[in-house]
Amino acid sequence: MKIINFKFSLVFVLLIASCKTIEYPYCIGKTTRELKISWGIIVQDSINNETFELSTNRTIYQINKTKNFSKKIKTLTENEYCKLLYHIHETFLNTQVINEVGDTLQYVQYENPAIGVYTRAIWNPRFRTRNSILFRELFDTLSSKTNYY
Repeated sequence: MKIINFKFSLVFVLLIASCKTIEYPYCIGKTTRELKISWGIIVQDSINNETFELSTNRTIYQINKTKNFSKKIKTLTENEYCKLLYHIHETFLNTQVINEVGDTLQYVQYENPAIGVYTRAIWNPRFRTRNSILFRELFDTLSSKTNYY
């Protein structure tokens, strides 16, 4: 009987030790755990548009959906992530709508499926419009974390 209890205890301890809980940054609550921020450049008539994505695990990924390609670029510190998230929220709150046209476009996208929020700002980098100023700054800040643009 003692052998069975010992085996059960050992299996239970190993099971508990192997479970890993996801640790979210201090600025992420229950309703923002599925949050995704993405940005990139869209070139008309090109099938190889690359996107960068920042998820709540604080990791930036390079994504090419056409080639079914994903690569980890960098993991931000918790403080760096939360400051960046605050900047993203402020930008989207200050400029509600921006959707410009052109053959080459830059964009920043905010997705939070838990609360049904999906918004995307798109602008033409050749024209410096008043509405695109904050998003240009945000795009540059996000891109500086990747060392690609």
